[in-house]
Amino acid sequence: MTFDVSNESELPKVVKDLWPILSANNIVLFHGDLGAGKTTLVKQIGKHLGVTSSMSSPSFSLVNQYETADDILYHIDLYRIKDVAEIYEFGLPEILDSGKICLVEWPEMAEEIWHDYDCSEVSITIEKSMSRRIFVK
Repeated sequence: MTFDVSNESELPKVVKDLWPILSANNIVLFHGDLGAGKTTLVKQIGKHLGVTSSMSSPSFSLVNQYETADDILYHIDLYRIKDVAEIYEFGLPEILDSGKICLVEWPEMAEEIWHDYDCSEVSITIEKSMSRRIFVK
């Protein structure tokens, strides 16, 4: 399934249509170049799920935890991972095994771990018009 987004104000509707598909798995992997809009989309999903606190990119902390209307959401950013051993040091497998919603940016930094999990996947590309194309795998 593909969604074309020309501006950020369209994201609430896109997420409303997108989340029922993605939520088939509690782990969602977000692929896309730097600046493609992964964090923006994750924040909108959080808002859709009832996160009321301000969401920020976990680029430095690697993991941020938020309360949704009825659960916990983990926002994970693996951009700064230099070695797969680091994912074990900060407890990524335990987070993924928790059954809670895990939204993961830059999953390609730890490719080998995803084979053990059922994951939904989203790819975001920047089009020539600077719009975004969101593709769900």
